[in-house]
Amino acid sequence: MSKGCGGVMRSAPFGLVPHWVWPSDWQFDSAAQAAGYTHGHSTGQMASGALAVLIGAITRGHDLPRAIDEVESQLRARHGHAEVYQAIKQATEAARRGPGPEHIESLGGGWVAEEALAMAIYASLVYPEPGQVLDALSLAVTHSGDSDSTGAICGNILGALHGETALPPELAFEVEGRDTILTLADDFIYEFTAGDRLHGEYGPSTRWTERYPGW
Repeated sequence: MSKGCGGVMRSAPFGLVPHWVWPSDWQFDSAAQAAGYTHGHSTGQMASGALAVLIGAITRGHDLPRAIDEVESQLRARHGHAEVYQAIKQATEAARRGPGPEHIESLGGGWVAEEALAMAIYASLVYPEPGQVLDALSLAVTHSGDSDSTGAICGNILGALHGETALPPELAFEVEGRDTILTLADDFIYEFTAGDRLHGEYGPSTRWTERYPGW
């Protein structure tokens, strides 16, 4: 059963679902379940749930260390959490030693779920400020392993922490499909803040149902 990092890479959106809709245990369990469709190892599922909870805690206003505390609390309540819990602990310890390729390499190669999550957390902890996004992303990919995955997961964390305005324009401008991504992000917010004004069983009649015909 695979515990590759692919499940973690797609779990951040579960953390964006507002806490007044579904609580953090739903975020964890749903992300873990979604990861399990392709990555059957329990560690891969635990890491995916952990990232969702991390993102959710940040969007509720927690700083990164406090968000990590919440993740660890959620992990301790679940069977099979040991590898992910230990990897996160190693990441926080490495962050105390500061930035450096040797420190991120010490956390693994990022090919498996717990290592990729730990490496992304490490880079985010070392460079936590909005003006350090490029530094964090650069550190997240400065290793000999699965660097695109660790960079992507780090970007999820940084995006939740700082928002779109902290993204370096020279990177954001080049993102393929940027218009579509921004539209989806806006619509996601509309769904949870003004959904009754866009669609419903008896109306109103808008183009929402054309864009999202699953309703």
